[in-house]
Amino acid sequence: LEIFSTRFSKLQDALGEKVFSLLLKCLGEDVERKSFIDKLNKLELIPSAEWWKNLRELRNILTREYPDDPEFIAATLNEAVLETKKLIEFWQKLEKYILLNIKG
Repeated sequence: LEIFSTRFSKLQDALGEKVFSLLLKCLGEDVERKSFIDKLNKLELIPSAEWWKNLRELRNILTREYPDDPEFIAATLNEAVLETKKLIEFWQKLEKYILLNIKG
């Protein structure tokens, strides 16, 4: 479970912190002065900025420990499993977009 939580968090972080900014730069966007939410809104491939914010909240919950609430932990892990499928599908769609639209 710890490995799953860590990999979910790393994938969400890598996309949000590195891939999105790089993609926008390659598309000619000035990302230096934009907030993260502005970057999200620019990326039309994301189902919604709200979805991404929910993934970030889920990631934050997974990185904390809740030893006194096993039901909460189980519910969070179950939600993460469902969202992981969507996140992987999103990554595959994003990867295809990059291969088709980014030169270099």
